[in-house]
Amino acid sequence: MQKSLKILFFHNTLPEYRIGWFRNLAQNADVQFVFTNEQLNKKEYGFTIEYEKIKDLKCKFLLDGKQGIKDLKQIMGDSMRYDFVELPPIDSLREVIYSAYIVYVCKKKNIKIGYFWEKWEAPWEKQPLKRRVKNLILRVIPGLIYKRADVIFSVGRKNREYFISNGVKEKKIVWIPDVSETPDCDYIDLREKFNIPSECKIIMYLGRVLPQKGVGDLIKAYSRLNSDIKEKCYLLIAGDGVDLENCKRLTQMLKLNNVCFTGSVNPAQRGNYFAQCDIFVYPVNYYQGWCDVWGLTLNEAVQHGKIAIATDAVGSAYELIKNGVNGFRIEAGNIEQLKSAILNALSQKLAWTAMVKDVELKKIFSYAEMGKRYIEVVEKIVG
Repeated sequence: MQKSLKILFFHNTLPEYRIGWFRNLAQNADVQFVFTNEQLNKKEYGFTIEYEKIKDLKCKFLLDGKQGIKDLKQIMGDSMRYDFVELPPIDSLREVIYSAYIVYVCKKKNIKIGYFWEKWEAPWEKQPLKRRVKNLILRVIPGLIYKRADVIFSVGRKNREYFISNGVKEKKIVWIPDVSETPDCDYIDLREKFNIPSECKIIMYLGRVLPQKGVGDLIKAYSRLNSDIKEKCYLLIAGDGVDLENCKRLTQMLKLNNVCFTGSVNPAQRGNYFAQCDIFVYPVNYYQGWCDVWGLTLNEAVQHGKIAIATDAVGSAYELIKNGVNGFRIEAGNIEQLKSAILNALSQKLAWTAMVKDVELKKIFSYAEMGKRYIEVVEKIVG
């Protein structure tokens, strides 16, 4: 079938969790994807791009340096064949230069421009000087670029507030759901693999084990539970990262026996982990002024109908958690609040209400809905 809508879609890299959205877009429009920083996937997420999974998509990866700029000029030289151009996330000097050039060409040729970015900032008092300077630069220089877009795609409350505070007109901002879904995978019995008793509730963290992820806070909160509670629970920490050894030492120091560190988890297998845990905890803190602008693992917990606990340093916690219904949003770094949230999450009643609420959220936060809303907005913008 002939697809009338033609989109030139720039993005920085291609993590596994974006493939579902991109594939949905390609099913409903003629989309050429261009990726500006192929190696970012390995640096940011610890995994290489799975090229076999994207062979059905039209993808081009820009090389570094002069060749990348040459390729970009060639692509934009043929830009009149597109109805709409999506800017890449402006989170490095490379993307600033590329985006400035893309905007220049599009405005000259009267091509509509969109911008999808999850950005927001930690509270000012939580940011050290270096982070404040970086965020000020990100406000000024990229702001001059994305404010020239015809539409800004916002994913939630904190993200929307960020754009408005940077002078973007409200009428330019439209909401679309930000989504990640775990892929289907062969079943692996985690209780058998990690020797977890069948009667124990599994409290899980899954992600990179970094200082800003707050895994140490989770271990401390877990250690404060009464002994009889801990006997009925198992803490599963799934992932790898620079803070892993510190977390292991903390566990030994607190003399915790029912804690399991799985090491790195293949993204293709993460569905097993979400399906088999009882409570998912994402305890991000404001370490060095950092915040998680979205936090897609919360989407995956919701997909599997789980109780979720996250902090106010996680963007998706404002959209995906209804306190006391399907989980709890707590103050970042507050160990006592985290302990109380875990205790409350262990109630049988919450397991039921979480499942009901998550079914409702799952209908909205899906790749199909994300793709549908994006295409509807683009069609309206290009007329």
